[in-house]
Amino acid sequence: MKLTGISTKITSRIPQRYVLLIDVSGSMDNQIQSGDPRSLLQRMKVFGSLFVETIKTGSWLSIVTFSTNAQIILPMTEMNKLGKAKAKNVIHSLETLGTTNLSEGLYKALDATKNINDVITKDCIILFTDGAANEGETDAEKLIVQYQRKMLQLGRKNAVHLATITIGNYQPLLLAEPSPKRH
Repeated sequence: MKLTGISTKITSRIPQRYVLLIDVSGSMDNQIQSGDPRSLLQRMKVFGSLFVETIKTGSWLSIVTFSTNAQIILPMTEMNKLGKAKAKNVIHSLETLGTTNLSEGLYKALDATKNINDVITKDCIILFTDGAANEGETDAEKLIVQYQRKMLQLGRKNAVHLATITIGNYQPLLLAEPSPKRH
């Protein structure tokens, strides 16, 4: 009796890439409750550091901040030991200023997912904010249309998922609207 194995071709997994989109507007200096000395930004830094520590090695991460303007402060970086250390340093260095221009932050986060190698990836933007946009596009329907248009302009072959994290009991309509509807 002779046994032969079935030849299998191992394919690599689709790269997972994340963008931490962080509100650094002036209101992030506020506290959730009196008696707790930590600001909202300090709490976000804890979350961001935990995310970096637990992200799967080989995943990719970019960090984008927004207030009056938005900027990519960590371009897409592989999360190996060096990449994780760099990401944590970026998170710990964040400071607050300005107003809340959520729309510019979202567009800049999409820019961070731009793929120069034309490789299919699974991308997710994780938005962390404390409140309503008071600068830029503040209408939810218009923002959704502009977000989708921006994805098309970037030549996206697949959707960029958006997860929103707000502090306290605040759930602004502007953040709830882009979430997929469940039937």
